[in-house]
Amino acid sequence: MILLGSENVDVKGLTTVTGNVWASEALAYGIRIGELCGGRNLTYIAGAQYPMRPGRLDDINNEIDANASEDVSYRGAVSYPEVSDWKAFYEELYGKLPEIQPSSLNASEYIAQQIMSAPGQVTILAIGPAQT
Repeated sequence: MILLGSENVDVKGLTTVTGNVWASEALAYGIRIGELCGGRNLTYIAGAQYPMRPGRLDDINNEIDANASEDVSYRGAVSYPEVSDWKAFYEELYGKLPEIQPSSLNASEYIAQQIMSAPGQVTILAIGPAQT
């Protein structure tokens, strides 16, 4: 939200990834923020819903189980049912249809296009997990 209001930053897009919430859920949140904070001209893309490496979700759960106290059970998005339909989630949460529609582009290809179109001028703010 802060970057969208900055005169010194030209935000081009928002891509999502599963972490604390499912990627499709994050897309709904991101679109709503864009609607409220002047991000209507951005490109919105749902990124990776699952880790690229097979079995990574099992590894994450096993790592947490091995290192967590008995009181810790939070595993981010994987601890609750998957949100697969961002639009239905948005409508249920906000009681209306979204004003912004996401792009059907692939998130990693979109990011690569932005970097190639402006070499040395693109900064990526990655606030989700770097999925492997």
